[in-house]
Amino acid sequence: MDSNPLLVNWRDLDRWADTQESKGFFPELMRRLLAQTPGVSNINIRAREGTAAPGWDGTATSDGSPYLPAGELRFEFGTNQQPKSKADEDYNKRAAQVAEKSTEVFVFATPRNWAGAADWAKQRSGENKFASIEAYDAHRLEGWLQLLPAVHYWISEQIGKPVSGAQTLTSWWERLRRNCVIEVPTGFHTAGRHQQADKLLDLLATSEKVLSIQAAWRNDTLAFLHAVLCEKRPAELERTMVVSDPEAWRYLAMQSSALILIPVFDNPDIGLALGNGHRVIHPVIVVNESRDDGDIVRLPKIDRQGGFNLLTGAGLDYSLADKRTSLARRSMSAFYRRISLDNERKRPEWAIDRETVSVLAPLILIGTWDADHLGDRSEISWFVDLDANKIDSLLDELLEAYPLDPPFIRSGGQWYPVDAMDAAVLLLPKLSEVHRIRWEEFVTRVLLCEDPLEGLSFSDLIIAQFEGERSPVSSTLRQGVGRSLVLASICSEKQTTRAPSIAQCVDDIVKSLLNAALHDESGRMLSRLAPCLPSLAEASPSVFLTSFEDDLNGDEPVTMLLCNDGESDLFGSSASIHYLLMAIELLCWSPDFFGKSVRLLINFAALVPSEEETGYCVEGQCHRV
Repeated sequence: MDSNPLLVNWRDLDRWADTQESKGFFPELMRRLLAQTPGVSNINIRAREGTAAPGWDGTATSDGSPYLPAGELRFEFGTNQQPKSKADEDYNKRAAQVAEKSTEVFVFATPRNWAGAADWAKQRSGENKFASIEAYDAHRLEGWLQLLPAVHYWISEQIGKPVSGAQTLTSWWERLRRNCVIEVPTGFHTAGRHQQADKLLDLLATSEKVLSIQAAWRNDTLAFLHAVLCEKRPAELERTMVVSDPEAWRYLAMQSSALILIPVFDNPDIGLALGNGHRVIHPVIVVNESRDDGDIVRLPKIDRQGGFNLLTGAGLDYSLADKRTSLARRSMSAFYRRISLDNERKRPEWAIDRETVSVLAPLILIGTWDADHLGDRSEISWFVDLDANKIDSLLDELLEAYPLDPPFIRSGGQWYPVDAMDAAVLLLPKLSEVHRIRWEEFVTRVLLCEDPLEGLSFSDLIIAQFEGERSPVSSTLRQGVGRSLVLASICSEKQTTRAPSIAQCVDDIVKSLLNAALHDESGRMLSRLAPCLPSLAEASPSVFLTSFEDDLNGDEPVTMLLCNDGESDLFGSSASIHYLLMAIELLCWSPDFFGKSVRLLINFAALVPSEEETGYCVEGQCHRV
């Protein structure tokens, strides 16, 4: 296997030996080499301040390998400019302590270039004081490093070589953390995620499959993996590599030393890595829902109390720690932007270019859509005022230009924001007046459009779809638009610029939608809107509760039509009442709206038909709340 010219070579090691830091780091380099060499056990290496203590600089037991003899190894280290003098001094001191020939192997190691190392070892071996004598200089260490790429990359990072294409996971984490105004605790990314940590460790121990860790932000998955391995499997952390390009992947995947490889680029050669005995962990944002969940670790939001405790322990005051933890729960990407030392990092390039922002800002209000659905493409093109093909091209270009931090990503035929909250905070303040005015009409067109498939029985629906009938827009777009109302509402609370305008728009849109639906005596509009009722409730709680309260107080509440807008089959009732109950129960969790929500639920329970007719026990839901 050819060596990587970007990594440390013997000349680099020799120059590094002149630095003060080499005195403390060289024993750590030796420890890592021993730890990742097969057949080595009982490793005990003193590093940094410990090197000045009496006794051997290190000990280990070796079964024998291409770079280590078999036996009980006893190490002495030296970084000074005269390696032979240091080797003689250490050897003479140890030899004087040996009464009879020792069964141990004396090993002297230096990062210096020592041309006479092999001759020195041969000469000293003839004295028969030890089982054998070994000397390692910069040349011999370079060969050893080439067999252990994780250590090779690590020492290259420590020395400051401009390594590209791959880095150790530890180096990745340290770089992320040192560019922040606060020192984020390692455990911040495992707060409240202990079940997921246990699952990851179990999969690493028992499964040979490619593992996936899913979160809204890819860096969150990497930080979580680092935290778990740092706490539970430090030896495995030392051989875990983050790989960002195909050339580095191929180099590492073909190494014989077992690694844990994390690809952060498209289409890595997984088979090559697995075939050479490496583990592969995929950090992902979206997982195909049809995929077996057994080899996927899905990360929930971090625990609020746990994250808060860790940030206060890192020195933040209570108020700021609470705000930062809340932000991290909404968007880990936004959290790191907020605490970044680099002002440029706080605003990615795709959020700066005016022409790009003019397209991305309205797309955030769309959320998610089916890129292959003609109806979706038509509506989005009208709202954004740009041809759908050009929208696709722009998003593809941004994905290629910013592979580690794109605003949108495409998967399974759907476009969706990588981190909706983060993008909303960056983009919605720049929403044009034209799009703000057009927004209400767009939401109405999507959520209340007539659907030729609505009201059909299950069997008729199958026949209609078989004959080519399609809904005018996809359910993906409907759900995305509903969730984006919530997003805009939350975002307006965090912004001062344009915030009143955005917040008022959300209230106006929700009021308009519910007014139209609750004045349609047929109940069809309300049925179309039903799947989005939880989103509408969360986006504009006051408007939502008032609208349904007014309707239920009327002579013939349209709300009650939700109880019989479906059909019963083997699986029970398909009536849309459950969407309304979900929405009201959601608001019951808010201290500000608890009282009004419970009153609405009680009023509804008094009017709703029996459980036998609806399939839902509203009275029981009231008791549960």
